[in-house]
Amino acid sequence: MVSTTGYFLRALDNERRDLIDCMLQECATPYVENEIVKIPFTHNKVLGIVVPKNRALYDYVYDLMEQRGAIIYGYVVVDGKRVPAREMMLMSEDEFYRLLEKADGSFLAVKVDNEKVWIATDWLDTRPVYYAVLDYGIVFSSCLWSILRFFKEMNHPIRLNDKAILSYIWLGRIGVIDDLTFIEDVHVAPPGSSLIYDLRTGKLYVHRYYKPHYESKISEEKEAIELVHNALLVSIKEAIHALPEEYRRNICVFLSGGLDSRVLAHYLSRLLDGRIRALTFGTEKSDEIPVAKKVAKKLGIPHVVDIYELNQLADYVRDLILLSDGFDVVSSSHVVYAMKMLVENNCRIFTDGFALDLTLGGSYLHNHPRKIRNKNEFLSYIYRKFLCSIIRSLYPL
Repeated sequence: MVSTTGYFLRALDNERRDLIDCMLQECATPYVENEIVKIPFTHNKVLGIVVPKNRALYDYVYDLMEQRGAIIYGYVVVDGKRVPAREMMLMSEDEFYRLLEKADGSFLAVKVDNEKVWIATDWLDTRPVYYAVLDYGIVFSSCLWSILRFFKEMNHPIRLNDKAILSYIWLGRIGVIDDLTFIEDVHVAPPGSSLIYDLRTGKLYVHRYYKPHYESKISEEKEAIELVHNALLVSIKEAIHALPEEYRRNICVFLSGGLDSRVLAHYLSRLLDGRIRALTFGTEKSDEIPVAKKVAKKLGIPHVVDIYELNQLADYVRDLILLSDGFDVVSSSHVVYAMKMLVENNCRIFTDGFALDLTLGGSYLHNHPRKIRNKNEFLSYIYRKFLCSIIRSLYPL
């Protein structure tokens, strides 16, 4: 996991030159060797990156004389071509906005000049960024823990956000209808947006470059299937093309045996001539493993299977909370177990089918809401759906 961190303050005690080091230490990824990059424009205007060594997709450039720079975590793709950090650094503000409006890919981009800081997220918000605007400047990071460390070092109070806790209890997650986090004064940037912080005035502006449209113009099922197929194929081709050649040789896919990961494994094995590796993990009686084995055999791709006991996952809870910022996925300790598999199998890039079922009609789609007839039934449905989340919130382990 790459962590992009920075602060731009109007004043900072000279004795606090180690502040960026303290923040970056909070974001180091466990189980792998980390590489740290620091870009000190001045002692109170600093950018930093911490990345797993030789495993991360990122690009950066800076010019200390001109007081400008750019960091791209992930990749920005325009017209099928990957945009380098240097090109982004040299853009004017208008050119940067036009780039974002045409951009595809999965990215968090930071652009700096002598007067402003721009922080942009992709339209799906696949690489979130947290920030706090204070009386004396702005601090931001893709790792929430580093902002808490900043608060601690600067003697800024750390308080829980009551509104965010209520949002979590009711909706099962936070950041759905607002930009709140569990910590007061810390916000999460909305998807498809660019935060602009003016270093002279201390003002923050939010520019929404992407606004979703849900107007359907397709009536024929066959046409819809063909459209989804072509769009998915093009997006996967563009993502592969944006990767450096050495990364394409070490692509892994988490193959659960479900619809989503089967589709991705099929496309990737075709486009890369079978040069991918499938990873599957689960308990001994898991229904997914036999299906995943059959799929991998049919596609003719190498397949690594790891069997574990459920109690093993408890060992990864703490690291999962660290990596996920402890939000609403603390029950998903298998994520860190999966990360261990990636390291052991030397995977440079990995993918899975998570959320693809929103497009293909998988486990998130069901008929229960359609059967609701009145307000009371709706409230009963919401209560049942999020009862487990409420219990976890009130009585954490």
